[in-house]
Amino acid sequence: TLAMRGAIRTIGNPHNSVGLILLLSMPEDRHCLSETLAIIRNNVEVFTATEADINAPAPGRKRPIQLGQVGLRCVYCRMCRTGNRIKRATCFPSSMRRIYRAVIDMKLDHFKHCPYVPPGLKQRLDQLSQGTTRSTGMTVQYFIRSAMELGMMDIGNDGVFINLKRVGKVYDDSEINNYCKPIKVKRAAPHPAPKPRAQARALQVAAMPTNEKRFHGKVVLSLPEDENFLSPLRCFLRQQVCVFSATETDIAIRTPTTFTVLLGQVGVGCVHCLAVAPKERSNRAVCFPFSIGR
Repeated sequence: TLAMRGAIRTIGNPHNSVGLILLLSMPEDRHCLSETLAIIRNNVEVFTATEADINAPAPGRKRPIQLGQVGLRCVYCRMCRTGNRIKRATCFPSSMRRIYRAVIDMKLDHFKHCPYVPPGLKQRLDQLSQGTTRSTGMTVQYFIRSAMELGMMDIGNDGVFINLKRVGKVYDDSEINNYCKPIKVKRAAPHPAPKPRAQARALQVAAMPTNEKRFHGKVVLSLPEDENFLSPLRCFLRQQVCVFSATETDIAIRTPTTFTVLLGQVGVGCVHCLAVAPKERSNRAVCFPFSIGR
């Protein structure tokens, strides 16, 4: 039976912890992820490594497994002998950020070929694979957030471990982003860094050449092909947001921030409250991203 511990999903007898399987999936998966990823996560067990896992043969493994380290494995062949399992039946992510990659590898290399996976599940995954889907940085961020809510944490270079005191804790975006940022190598700057104002002005001039035609008005952010690349929730949200070019009125009513909004600069806003007086809008009703990446 499928049981719920708040946001924690398990398989087994909810009144007996012996043999209870902790699933990687979360209730929000179906709203935040593609159907394929949601299905895979709902069929992946989260477990901690034992002496048997450490001593099991694993050709090609780059890092040794630590006792108690978090691993992921297929719920259908978890009890089979190691020699009878298909490739990627078990993975030990080196960090929470790598959990996403481990699930993708299991989707591609294991679930389609594992003889213990039900035929109906294989057929559905095969149907979904015919469509074109693409994950984004937000998908990786969601994987990290859900892992943290399951009590997971990175321990240096030793991998991922579970702290039972952290299970079910809610984290804000700043804590999640600490795990999402790639490691950067510091390099000595050949020249002194330009002053902030001079640098900002140079970027504005470079980004907005005067000889290019500028368009005014607004348009809905969504595109017809969104459903092929995004989850239903993200498709819905993009349909409720429009893109517009800043006018003098927009600049005049804008709340002061660390950067200046220019005439004609692209803004994004809620389609339902753009016509409402600025003082009556909710927070984040209108935003002016300073780059496409934002």
